[in-house]
Amino acid sequence: MRTLQQFTLEFPPDMPFFENEEVLIRIRNGALYDHRHVPDLRDQFIECSNHLLPNPFVSLLPGIDEGDGEKILDIGMRYYSGCTVRQANIHRALYVWEMITDPEHDTAVPPTHITRSLLARAYSCLAHAYFELHQYAYEGRAVERDLTLPVYHPLPTSTPNPTLANDLLYLSAIYADAAAKQGLVSPVVLYTASWILRLGKRDGVDPKSSARYGGLTDLWRAEEARTKEYEAEQRKKAAKFAKAPNAYHCAAPGCGVAGNQKKAMMKCGGRCPIARKPHYCSKECQKKDWKAHKPYCKPDDELDMRPPEPQVDGAPQLNADDNTIPIPPEIPDSSYEGPERAIELDIPGQGRVRLESRNLTPAVLRWMRDIAMVTQR
Repeated sequence: MRTLQQFTLEFPPDMPFFENEEVLIRIRNGALYDHRHVPDLRDQFIECSNHLLPNPFVSLLPGIDEGDGEKILDIGMRYYSGCTVRQANIHRALYVWEMITDPEHDTAVPPTHITRSLLARAYSCLAHAYFELHQYAYEGRAVERDLTLPVYHPLPTSTPNPTLANDLLYLSAIYADAAAKQGLVSPVVLYTASWILRLGKRDGVDPKSSARYGGLTDLWRAEEARTKEYEAEQRKKAAKFAKAPNAYHCAAPGCGVAGNQKKAMMKCGGRCPIARKPHYCSKECQKKDWKAHKPYCKPDDELDMRPPEPQVDGAPQLNADDNTIPIPPEIPDSSYEGPERAIELDIPGQGRVRLESRNLTPAVLRWMRDIAMVTQR
């Protein structure tokens, strides 16, 4: 099951925002940080804007002649994203990052100016770039070649090319392996490994023992360590839920909204014992469920021997064939932020997906679930 997160971001009114900054943030977010310590996305935007304002692109260019690796890394990201430059130039971004990673480069950064951290981040940026180029090649999205640069870089054309896509994925994996060897397990390192394993599972191939990918030991070591971390996190989460299963799921029938923390749900304030006290995602669901819960909202020793049967006299005839699209609820404004809640959706062709959000109300989450169900009929 995959997890999707929906969010909105609000920034200080005086914060500058640069064209293509979101593309720059994407590569910074995926390539520059250890996967366990990725900063909050809002903080990344603020930090990036505060960096771009006093550091225009032209101020970085002398860093090439000076062998300043940090400026060169930044230049590559500006070229790749198109942020603060006239236009994006992915080909030149690759060439610039290789000044750090390739000691034979015609403008190589002196070894005395290269730290392990700088080298790892440059490898990670190249892994990120080649992974996206792999996707471009498969889709037939052309990347313009810079005719002033050497021609050895393989770049996608407007014709889908599965062979080139595979070669570009391999380059991404090589650079991801190199980043991991230098101690940086960034999100793109793990995503590249996960993607290769998913393709291998689909195609009946074990990449870890294959001729092409088997030797990338640092990449697979990082992937296996993260898998163990994730499994431990899931066991811890399951144990937490098991101690109070009612506290994390809305008790209203058919709701399906869940919370990642107890504070995401409101508990019944009645006299029912905590072990079976229902929790709700909203007052709407609590009111909806009150008729059913009312007979049980009392201590155990006051419960009847048998629960009352639901009264169906006068209820309309059951219609099991109605596939009307659910009426959308009121959408919250962009400033709405509540506790993180989640709901599971069955997406055709994608399997079961868990959607998590602080910016969608329980009613909107349920509506999205119902829409997904209707579209599968």
